[in-house]
Amino acid sequence: MAYKLDILSIETSTHNVKRFKISKPNNYNFISGQATNVAINKPEWQDKKRAFTITSLTDDHSL
Repeated sequence: MAYKLDILSIETSTHNVKRFKISKPNNYNFISGQATNVAINKPEWQDKKRAFTITSLTDDHSL
């Protein structure tokens, strides 16, 4: 299933790690630490999915 979500904030953790805070879809179920594939909704990026690890808690309002 695909979702279109909003990026709420971006933080640089280290020189090669960024933290993205994104909106959470209604009724989205996951396990903390689970990975998901993400792509940017622009024509040149839509087919370039990357794995991201979810670090939020299941009852948080964002991912």
